[in-house]
Amino acid sequence: MPLTAAKISALVFMIRRGKPSQRRRLRRHMTADCKIEGHSMTEQAFITQQFQMMHERLENIQRDGSERGRRLWEKLGEQDRMLAMLDDRTRRMEQVVSGHQAQMDEIDKMRVAARGAGQAGRFMLVIGGSLLSFIAWVYTISDHLLEWLRWLIRK
Repeated sequence: MPLTAAKISALVFMIRRGKPSQRRRLRRHMTADCKIEGHSMTEQAFITQQFQMMHERLENIQRDGSERGRRLWEKLGEQDRMLAMLDDRTRRMEQVVSGHQAQMDEIDKMRVAARGAGQAGRFMLVIGGSLLSFIAWVYTISDHLLEWLRWLIRK
């Protein structure tokens, strides 16, 4: 039975997945098959060498893939931690801002009260000034009235 592509791929899979003792047994089995089929040792050594090269390449690919996967997993973990930190910082900032909202409302009330007090003060200033002016006018007129009354009385 010659080595077919299916048999070679099955052997490669078994060599790749097997334990070291299984790999040695498979290589011995391949050697026995090759001798039975009439292949020379150089052909057998070439095939074995090709299997070993493919096995090393597959191990390198597997090692590189697992290393790449590990690095990606670490990056995802780091991003997850950073996202959790940002979420926490945002939550704390929202709490601080909501705490300041009550103070801002109080400041707005004080501003409205001050504006009202300013308007009341202006109104009282106008009333007081008008009252003072009226009193001064009455005093002035009363002084003139008294003078006229005296003049009338003398006559």
